[in-house]
Amino acid sequence: PLYFPNPQNLPVTLKVFTRNGDLIKLWANIRRSEEAMWDGKDNSGRYVGSGVYLYQVIIGDQVIHGTVVVAR
Repeated sequence: PLYFPNPQNLPVTLKVFTRNGDLIKLWANIRRSEEAMWDGKDNSGRYVGSGVYLYQVIIGDQVIHGTVVVAR
């Protein structure tokens, strides 16, 4: 899983993309007291396959980009 600290409880948007740029997961306006997390599932609730995925996290006015590898 991906964890993102959110100690100020700001609105969080999480987007996960395939390497081809297809959006597979979108959570908007998440509010958590401590963290936001991606559990490896797509928008349909199915676990994604093994591979490299791109993510974008927006916490308040901060934007974080990165990659994550899923190995099953």
